[in-house]
Amino acid sequence: RLAAAPVAEAVRRIAPAAPPKDADTRALEKRIADRLGIAVAIAHKPTGAGEIKLRYSSLEQLDAVCRLLGEAG
Repeated sequence: RLAAAPVAEAVRRIAPAAPPKDADTRALEKRIADRLGIAVAIAHKPTGAGEIKLRYSSLEQLDAVCRLLGEAG
């Protein structure tokens, strides 16, 4: 049986580190976060695809984002 800490360290050594975000991506994250009022993370893939993650801390924040995006909460 393996302990969690050594396994996590081994994974960190094996897994490729994510490249640092460029200034344009950080600026876009901030612009979207400022508009929506919640945390935003953008991840690009080498294929040109990617994802945008929105992190809310309450249902009220989620409702507010839904309203901003044109959806009824």
